[in-house]
Amino acid sequence: MQYTKSGTAPGQIAGRGEVAVGLVFSHDCVLYKERGMSDLEVSFPAEGTGYEIGGVAVVKNGPNTAAAKAYANWALSAEAQEIGPTVGSYQLHTNPNAKNDPRMVDLNSIKLVDYDFAKAAAAKKQLTARFDAEVAAQPKS
Repeated sequence: MQYTKSGTAPGQIAGRGEVAVGLVFSHDCVLYKERGMSDLEVSFPAEGTGYEIGGVAVVKNGPNTAAAKAYANWALSAEAQEIGPTVGSYQLHTNPNAKNDPRMVDLNSIKLVDYDFAKAAAAKKQLTARFDAEVAAQPKS
Protein backbone atom coordinates (compact mmCIF):
# COMPACT_ATOMS: atom_id res chain seq x y z
CA MET A 1 0.00 0.00 0.00
CA GLN A 2 1.06 3.53 -0.74
CA TYR A 3 -0.49 6.73 0.56
CA THR A 4 0.29 9.93 -1.28
CA LYS A 5 -0.35 13.54 -0.42
CA SER A 6 -1.05 14.15 -4.11
CA GLY A 7 -4.58 13.70 -5.41
CA THR A 8 -3.33 12.81 -8.88
CA ALA A 9 -0.46 10.43 -8.03
CA PRO A 10 -2.60 7.30 -7.42
CA GLY A 11 -3.90 7.39 -10.99
CA GLN A 12 -0.40 7.71 -12.39
CA ILE A 13 0.94 4.92 -10.17
CA ALA A 14 -1.91 2.60 -11.21
CA GLY A 15 -1.54 3.66 -14.83
CA ARG A 16 2.11 2.59 -14.79
CA GLY A 17 1.11 -0.79 -13.33
CA GLU A 18 2.84 -0.24 -9.98
CA VAL A 19 -0.41 -0.95 -8.10
CA ALA A 20 -3.68 -2.60 -9.06
CA VAL A 21 -5.99 0.08 -7.65
CA GLY A 22 -5.70 3.84 -7.21
CA LEU A 23 -8.19 6.14 -5.52
CA VAL A 24 -8.26 9.18 -7.75
CA PHE A 25 -10.62 11.77 -9.15
CA SER A 26 -12.45 10.25 -12.12
CA HIS A 27 -11.55 13.18 -14.38
CA ASP A 28 -7.84 12.54 -13.77
CA CYS A 29 -8.25 8.87 -14.66
CA VAL A 30 -9.87 9.82 -17.97
CA LEU A 31 -6.94 12.13 -18.74
CA TYR A 32 -4.34 9.44 -17.94
CA LYS A 33 -6.14 6.98 -20.20
CA GLU A 34 -5.96 9.54 -23.00
CA ARG A 35 -2.24 9.93 -22.32
CA GLY A 36 -1.62 6.25 -22.96
CA MET A 37 -2.34 4.53 -19.64
CA SER A 38 -4.89 2.35 -21.39
CA ASP A 39 -5.26 -0.26 -18.63
CA LEU A 40 -6.99 2.25 -16.33
CA GLU A 41 -10.73 1.88 -15.80
CA VAL A 42 -12.96 4.45 -14.14
CA SER A 43 -15.23 2.84 -11.56
CA PHE A 44 -17.17 3.93 -8.51
CA PRO A 45 -18.06 2.08 -5.27
CA ALA A 46 -21.59 0.64 -5.38
CA GLU A 47 -22.07 1.95 -1.81
CA GLY A 48 -21.56 5.51 -3.03
CA THR A 49 -18.77 7.96 -3.65
CA GLY A 50 -17.88 11.36 -2.33
CA TYR A 51 -17.20 14.42 -4.41
CA GLU A 52 -15.95 17.95 -4.14
CA ILE A 53 -16.85 21.22 -5.74
CA GLY A 54 -14.02 23.47 -6.85
CA GLY A 55 -14.33 27.15 -6.16
CA VAL A 56 -13.39 30.58 -7.33
CA ALA A 57 -13.38 33.64 -5.10
CA VAL A 58 -12.62 37.32 -5.01
CA VAL A 59 -10.40 38.47 -2.15
CA LYS A 60 -12.08 41.27 -0.24
CA ASN A 61 -10.17 44.56 -0.54
CA GLY A 62 -7.69 42.93 -2.94
CA PRO A 63 -5.43 45.07 -5.11
CA ASN A 64 -7.47 44.58 -8.29
CA THR A 65 -11.04 43.83 -7.31
CA ALA A 66 -12.57 44.78 -10.67
CA ALA A 67 -10.33 42.35 -12.57
CA ALA A 68 -10.90 39.64 -9.96
CA LYS A 69 -14.68 40.02 -10.28
CA ALA A 70 -14.42 39.95 -14.07
CA TYR A 71 -12.35 36.76 -13.91
CA ALA A 72 -14.74 35.08 -11.45
CA ASN A 73 -17.73 35.97 -13.62
CA TRP A 74 -15.95 34.61 -16.70
CA ALA A 75 -14.88 31.40 -14.91
CA LEU A 76 -18.48 30.74 -13.92
CA SER A 77 -19.77 31.22 -17.46
CA ALA A 78 -20.78 28.29 -19.65
CA GLU A 79 -18.33 29.43 -22.34
CA ALA A 80 -15.36 29.32 -19.98
CA GLN A 81 -16.31 25.98 -18.44
CA GLU A 82 -16.62 24.37 -21.86
CA ILE A 83 -12.91 25.06 -22.46
CA GLY A 84 -11.87 22.39 -19.93
CA PRO A 85 -12.33 19.29 -22.08
CA THR A 86 -10.40 20.90 -24.93
CA VAL A 87 -7.29 20.82 -22.72
CA GLY A 88 -7.83 17.48 -20.94
CA SER A 89 -9.80 18.77 -17.96
CA TYR A 90 -12.93 16.67 -17.43
CA GLN A 91 -14.35 18.03 -14.18
CA LEU A 92 -18.09 18.48 -14.23
CA HIS A 93 -19.36 21.97 -14.86
CA THR A 94 -21.02 24.05 -12.20
CA ASN A 95 -22.84 26.16 -14.78
CA PRO A 96 -26.00 24.26 -15.77
CA ASN A 97 -25.89 25.83 -19.24
CA ALA A 98 -22.44 24.44 -20.07
CA LYS A 99 -22.45 21.44 -22.39
CA ASN A 100 -20.95 18.31 -20.84
CA ASP A 101 -18.35 16.34 -22.73
CA PRO A 102 -19.12 12.60 -23.15
CA ARG A 103 -15.86 11.79 -21.32
CA MET A 104 -17.19 13.43 -18.14
CA VAL A 105 -18.87 11.25 -15.54
CA ASP A 106 -22.67 11.26 -15.59
CA LEU A 107 -23.71 11.92 -12.00
CA ASN A 108 -27.05 10.26 -12.67
CA SER A 109 -25.23 6.98 -13.30
CA ILE A 110 -23.51 6.74 -9.90
CA LYS A 111 -24.55 6.78 -6.26
CA LEU A 112 -23.28 9.81 -4.35
CA VAL A 113 -22.67 9.96 -0.62
CA ASP A 114 -24.97 12.51 0.99
CA TYR A 115 -22.90 14.55 3.41
CA ASP A 116 -22.77 17.95 5.05
CA PHE A 117 -19.96 19.98 3.45
CA ALA A 118 -19.60 22.35 6.41
CA LYS A 119 -19.40 19.48 8.91
CA ALA A 120 -16.89 17.65 6.71
CA ALA A 121 -14.73 20.75 6.41
CA ALA A 122 -14.78 21.28 10.17
CA ALA A 123 -13.70 17.66 10.77
CA LYS A 124 -10.98 17.54 8.07
CA LYS A 125 -7.98 18.40 10.24
CA GLN A 126 -8.91 15.89 12.96
CA LEU A 127 -9.73 13.11 10.47
CA THR A 128 -6.55 13.69 8.47
CA ALA A 129 -4.44 13.52 11.64
CA ARG A 130 -6.21 10.32 12.70
CA PHE A 131 -5.66 8.75 9.25
CA ASP A 132 -1.98 9.69 9.31
CA ALA A 133 -1.54 8.21 12.81
CA GLU A 134 -3.67 5.07 12.52
CA VAL A 135 -3.48 4.07 8.86
CA ALA A 136 -0.67 5.71 6.92
CA ALA A 137 1.90 5.20 9.71
CA GLN A 138 1.33 1.44 9.91
CA PRO A 139 3.95 -0.93 8.49
CA LYS A 140 3.33 -1.80 4.86
CA SER A 141 2.63 -5.47 4.26
